[in-house]
Amino acid sequence: AAVVVAHLYGVPVDMDEVIRHTRESGTLLIEDAAQGSGATWAGEPLGVFGSLGVLSFGRGKGVTAGEGGALLAYECEIDGASLLAGMTKELKPERRGARALLASSAQWLFARPALYRFPAATPFLQLGETVYRAPEPLRGMAKAASGILAKTLPAAEGEEEIRRRNASRLLKAVEASSILESVSVPNAGRAGYLRLPALAVTDLGRRRMTSAAGRRLGIAPGYPRPLSTLASLEERLVRQDRPHPGARDLADRLITLPTHSRLGPDDLLDLELWMREQE
Repeated sequence: AAVVVAHLYGVPVDMDEVIRHTRESGTLLIEDAAQGSGATWAGEPLGVFGSLGVLSFGRGKGVTAGEGGALLAYECEIDGASLLAGMTKELKPERRGARALLASSAQWLFARPALYRFPAATPFLQLGETVYRAPEPLRGMAKAASGILAKTLPAAEGEEEIRRRNASRLLKAVEASSILESVSVPNAGRAGYLRLPALAVTDLGRRRMTSAAGRRLGIAPGYPRPLSTLASLEERLVRQDRPHPGARDLADRLITLPTHSRLGPDDLLDLELWMREQE
């Protein structure tokens, strides 16, 4: 009935191929651009290619409000205007916004490389975990979150350029490494690089890169489990016998490196030296 395409870490999926397949089969396309900040396909921002587009303003999403997001609907296979109008009427009252203020303050503080160890040692943040959360009633964005978004949105473009510049530098170290493989960006795409993804050649290399010392530099493993292995989703799988080898491979091999603007020259150098030391 529908295909959901997720652009992970600001690296765009080949949307030409996705659109071709969904048009041939008459399938509704939902584009998950929650991690697509700063990324484009054929010069257009991610989130505009499906019948529905999903944006996130949560923690670490490039354009942040501390919480919340946006649903974009287009006049394609569905009546987008009627859909959004109906959903708006069903929204529960927005929260006061204390949680958004707390989340934004924590992100502002702990994005500093010298403080990485604190969120990494905080289990309830569930960083790097594959978590399925049950749906909650839809609410309007808190006023505090909307205010934060209005302030961060104009700064997003400058942040995106810094992320791309940092990613370009770190990518050279990844490509020079014998224990890592780079993740290519399709020709028509431009990455926003919320983080720089790379694939470990061996399990040992992955464990060494994401050891405690590596995590203190901001290196993290990707999602540890494919969605198909979550018990809460088993009953929703049409083909429970399908192995999903691509998802399994990413869960086993993917690591990511930080790219944000709080990385200084010494932090980038430390990341480069760490990759060399693991050879």
